[in-house]
Amino acid sequence: MKDKYKQLKNTYDQEVLKLERIKGRYEERQKLFENITAKLTVDKGKVEVYKSVNLLFEKASVIARKKIKDEIELLVTHGLQTIFEDPNITFKVEFVSRRNQIEADFYLEWTEQEKKIRGNIVDSFGGGFIDIISMILRLVVLELLGISGPLFLDEPGKMLSNTYIPNFGKFLVEMSKTFHRQIILITHNELLSEYAEKTFNVRLNEKGESVIDG
Repeated sequence: MKDKYKQLKNTYDQEVLKLERIKGRYEERQKLFENITAKLTVDKGKVEVYKSVNLLFEKASVIARKKIKDEIELLVTHGLQTIFEDPNITFKVEFVSRRNQIEADFYLEWTEQEKKIRGNIVDSFGGGFIDIISMILRLVVLELLGISGPLFLDEPGKMLSNTYIPNFGKFLVEMSKTFHRQIILITHNELLSEYAEKTFNVRLNEKGESVIDG
């Protein structure tokens, strides 16, 4: 009887010990679960903050792109209408997503037989339009990036016919005054040089050396 009791007691003690171990592991896992739950709550809060910040950046980016788009369209359109004396022509910018980045496509719109037409600049228009647009875009980039100093132009308007050179000269003078920026240009066109405040004539002397007059 005594032996049987002792045996049952040992069995009971062993089961109690097992139960204590299981209870200990359960409490450890319960604590780990609570820690993970708390961490997830914190991380979820961070995720929401990150989402809000990203949304703010996205909105700011869209607003910035819209502002740049409006300014470019307005200035280039003004330049084209002034130089080519065509109030129906409009410069348009479209932002498109390519290769996971935003790029800008440029178009010209004009009215033909009361119909609005859009055309690719390179395919639909001559070099004069491309020349003027690229020149104005250079000026816009300098202004938007806040880069000070003069604007250097090498043979601007070289693709323009002399019919539009006076308008181009007046436009350059207007841009210089509007943006308070000195424009320094090299040109072989005497009509265009007449719109400069100061000119320097570069010529070759009898020895083949460059001589500057002015």
